[in-house]
Amino acid sequence: MTGPRNRLTAAVTRLVAGIAIVVPAALLLGASPAAAHPMPYSVVELDVYQASVSARLELPTQATMSERAEAIPTYLGRRIGPTGTGGKAWQVSVGDLSLSSTEQTSTGPYRELVAEALLTPPPGADVRHFIFDNDVIVH
Repeated sequence: MTGPRNRLTAAVTRLVAGIAIVVPAALLLGASPAAAHPMPYSVVELDVYQASVSARLELPTQATMSERAEAIPTYLGRRIGPTGTGGKAWQVSVGDLSLSSTEQTSTGPYRELVAEALLTPPPGADVRHFIFDNDVIVH
């Protein structure tokens, strides 16, 4: 009696193995290729002066200024974190904010928030050597 049972077990095992191969293959062959959609880019322009650094941030947005005008400078000040090479934090002062419309070839038209900021190192720190942390968009 062990003969037919062994053959049945072997047949079931082959059937399960075949299903385990065919189902994922069918799913992979029938799936459309993965593609990321293009996103507008953000820009940070830095101008180094004798005692400070000015920053101009161009950030894609869907919000209007009236929705979050009071919170934006605080948010930007917390997300932009320049530090000196010794690890001391710089002071960040966010100034003028404006909205503009722009366009990129791959993304089409979109709105962007333009923010001006002044970055000031602690006393004695070198204005030309710092680490610029910025997670405004990622955060």
